[in-house]
Amino acid sequence: MSALQQEVIKVLSHIQIKQEDSADAIGRQREEEKARARVNYQHQSVSALSGERNEGPSAPTSASKEGEKKKSPFVRDIPKVGRNDPCPCGSGKKFKLCCGKIG
Repeated sequence: MSALQQEVIKVLSHIQIKQEDSADAIGRQREEEKARARVNYQHQSVSALSGERNEGPSAPTSASKEGEKKKSPFVRDIPKVGRNDPCPCGSGKKFKLCCGKIG
């Protein structure tokens, strides 16, 4: 038993745990915070009023406005069934009392 204990102690004494320096981690965290703080949050209309021209990646151009796809209205393939129309299932009842019944 003592030989096993000595072997465990020998192995554990040779283990080296690599830890990141807390100073390095704090420095990296501060640099990330500074980078976030440098971001310019200015609306385009404000810069247009002040006479500045904002030509960043978020500034829309006339080419991007022209390239946008316009949404087309929804068109039904078959006409909409009204509540008081006969049910399309063929039961002879009104739609609201047959397939269109709520609850």
